[in-house]
Amino acid sequence: MEEENFSDKKFYQRRKFWITLIAGFILVLVLVTNTGFSSGSSFLSNFAGSFRKTLSDVFGIKRAEPVYEFSLSNEGGRSSVLKNEVESEEKISELFPGVAGNKEKSLASVKEVAVQNIGFQEKNPQSEGEKRNSSTRSQQTIPDSDQPIKDQTSNSVHDCDFSLSGDLNRKVFFNEIAWMGGKVSASDEWMELGGPIGFDLGGWQIKNEDESIKIIFSKGDKISAGGFFLLERTDDDSVPGVTADKIYVGALSNAGEWLKLFDSDCKLVDEVNAHYGWEPWGGDNNSKKTLERNLNFHAWQTSENVGGTPKAKNSENGTPPNAGGIAQTQPSGTGSTEGNLGEASTTPPNSSSSVSLETKILISEVMAGSSASADYEFIEIYNYGSEAVDLTGWYIKKKSSSGAESSLVAASRLSGKSVSAGKHFLLAHDGGYTGTVAADVLWPASYSLAYTNNTITIYNVSGAVIDAVSWTEIPKDKAYARSSLDISAGFAVTDAPGPQNSQ
Repeated sequence: MEEENFSDKKFYQRRKFWITLIAGFILVLVLVTNTGFSSGSSFLSNFAGSFRKTLSDVFGIKRAEPVYEFSLSNEGGRSSVLKNEVESEEKISELFPGVAGNKEKSLASVKEVAVQNIGFQEKNPQSEGEKRNSSTRSQQTIPDSDQPIKDQTSNSVHDCDFSLSGDLNRKVFFNEIAWMGGKVSASDEWMELGGPIGFDLGGWQIKNEDESIKIIFSKGDKISAGGFFLLERTDDDSVPGVTADKIYVGALSNAGEWLKLFDSDCKLVDEVNAHYGWEPWGGDNNSKKTLERNLNFHAWQTSENVGGTPKAKNSENGTPPNAGGIAQTQPSGTGSTEGNLGEASTTPPNSSSSVSLETKILISEVMAGSSASADYEFIEIYNYGSEAVDLTGWYIKKKSSSGAESSLVAASRLSGKSVSAGKHFLLAHDGGYTGTVAADVLWPASYSLAYTNNTITIYNVSGAVIDAVSWTEIPKDKAYARSSLDISAGFAVTDAPGPQNSQ
């Protein structure tokens, strides 16, 4: 055999050169790119990982490895928890094939692979309650970096819809409101709740119509029997010298507010519907005298004290409703209980009804139109007193949703008219009302009521408000009537209008 003469071959023709070159190429490819084979075949991927680990062991190369923390569960219901430091990407490879070997792989990518390989399910907000109530399931969450983890143990509070209606039980009630602020600052606003019996207010809510005020009571917020609960705006300086029971944010508009108090089941407990302004209810922006309930009939009045009586008995000689303030209907079963309303009232949440305590005339029924004619309108009033009431000089106005007030029944049309004790009196639209019960007085055909968001107010000869009622909607062919001829009775929509006149 003839011996090979290596000295005659060029270097690139030698076998050792190519072996060395290939080995070097693989080394550079693995160490420099670090990703060359991870997306290729399983054989090349495993070979690259093993080769790199061997080189690391030989040359003492150590790499800082990331720490991954997961809570995982498969579709079969088996729960497994991984909460330890991953020492090498081999372990990631075992759990998530296709991820190992890429140190730039993000946690989001790992999560995506987890979904594909072991049936991981992200937390579904719609099934969160089910997961929270099941003791057989473990928490299953890999949070996104910009999404906070919700406290699974916190008590959820149902957000009450302001439009919710229902009979007012007034087991807790609005007792005093400093809507005008204080002498030091107009921002020193506060509200006070009262109640005949003690209540834990946890989960209760106070809202105004546009929800710029939204107060949620915490567990442990309590009102004692016959006591008061003081809420101050922004900080505890709104009422100097008196400690607030709760701080809230949001301003009360001097133009009026509609406030509602809901219990933890979102049942309406009390409300103050001053949507069209505070002035007919009470309170004085100039003197900073608050709006409060009086002690005898629990109607609204203007306090006799500048700054009101926070966490104390209301004033005894406030400005009465018949001198410019609207009186909210008296709840049934009440007496003089130092500002506590006692038993329930049936005044509905979408109305604001009021009665002068001296002149006993109330609005008993209203109709705003029918399918046959939008002008089929009437207002029925009632004298619940023991003496006849002379209507001379009285007049009725209506107020639209914008707050603009206009004449409906002029004083000239009521001149010489009266309502006997225990009798009704019917006012109706001239030309639109065609009912079989004759009207006692007609208002001009050019004036009309609206089906939605209207208020009618009765004024006496001195310009004092005698009664007023607001409604959010009176559907066609229906009427808005008191449940009984009593000042404590509330209004509700009825399917059977029943106008009565003075005869």
